[in-house]
Amino acid sequence: MPDTFALLLAAGIIGTSVALASAILFDEARGRRRTIEHYRKLERERILRVRRLHNQVRKPGSGRGSWDHYLDGKNQRAA
Repeated sequence: MPDTFALLLAAGIIGTSVALASAILFDEARGRRRTIEHYRKLERERILRVRRLHNQVRKPGSGRGSWDHYLDGKNQRAA
């Protein structure tokens, strides 16, 4: 009888450890996926911002526009 109790106790401890370890690993994998999606979203937003700036700079019928005012704004924000 005491051997059965020790065996069940050991099985319970091992089972709990495995359950906790798998929960921690699953949560880390989910967090990593969320981080990748976050950076993809930031990159998409950056591309849209650049496109919007490009469309503002470009004047219809005048070929390529100037990015000077964009750089001036960046320099003012940096100062």
